[in-house]
Amino acid sequence: LDMEEKGYGEADGLSERTTPSRAQKSPQKIAKKYKSAICRVTLLDASEYECEVEKHGRGQVLFDLVCEHLNLLEKD
Repeated sequence: LDMEEKGYGEADGLSERTTPSRAQKSPQKIAKKYKSAICRVTLLDASEYECEVEKHGRGQVLFDLVCEHLNLLEKD
């Protein structure tokens, strides 16, 4: 029997009524987007430094940003 006779639509196997595949239903995640938080650090001279870090990031990241802002060469 021909594809059209079985009620499948066109002869090439493609029907007019198609169901979306699993890949079409859920969008692909290219990269995870991390939630970030604004941190405000009060320095010894009473000035404030603000930076943005990942909400669930490590404290070392914040420490490194503050040291970079202060141009510290040795972090010990």
